[in-house]
Amino acid sequence: MNEEVLLPASRATAISNANVKKLTVDKILSKISSTIKLRASDGDRDALQQFSKHEVSSEDADIVVTELKEAGYRVFLNPNFTNTNIQFQLEWD
Repeated sequence: MNEEVLLPASRATAISNANVKKLTVDKILSKISSTIKLRASDGDRDALQQFSKHEVSSEDADIVVTELKEAGYRVFLNPNFTNTNIQFQLEWD
């Protein structure tokens, strides 16, 4: 099952500049491999829809997901994660 937190357009920001409570996104991303891709949201049917894909250890998953949600990011958890790694996606307008 996926969890989702909606992100208002007014909260849209570049992930590298976002502050996440006690952790900065840069610190989070330093722990996980990532490719940042923005999602265009202009109402066009052909709008670009790309996601950042990350893997983080399950030990850190709860804190990372919680902090990202509190920062206003949509977080999609992959239900098929292993005991050592969990995959999630970030999406923002």
